[in-house]
Amino acid sequence: MAAVLRAVLVALLLLTACDSVDPDDRPKGSLTVTAALITNPPALGDNELKLHVSDVTGTAVSDANISAEPWMPAMGHGVSFEPKCAHTNGGEYGCTGVYFSMPGTWEIRIEAATARATGSLTLTYDIGK
Repeated sequence: MAAVLRAVLVALLLLTACDSVDPDDRPKGSLTVTAALITNPPALGDNELKLHVSDVTGTAVSDANISAEPWMPAMGHGVSFEPKCAHTNGGEYGCTGVYFSMPGTWEIRIEAATARATGSLTLTYDIGK
């Protein structure tokens, strides 16, 4: 009986430990993301994106992981490679390789995540029209 109780206790401890690091537990939308392409006007091929990330108090966030996905809604697809995003200064980030492969309406689906919070933004551009 003591062995069964120990096994149950260990299982509960392991489940509790796993739950404390679950990234799905981060508050959704608690980061504010603002962004714009610096290539003006946006063009077919490579473009650059500048972003700013802040928390709910307006404080710049410098430890976010950023992803940016060009997506063409009318065609139901993106591109075959991801832009490279990196922290530059304070809450500022830059993404290179934001590639538009054909004329039309494109979205850039941006996600920002830290160990504590997430945020997202979708930008829409008409390319080559």
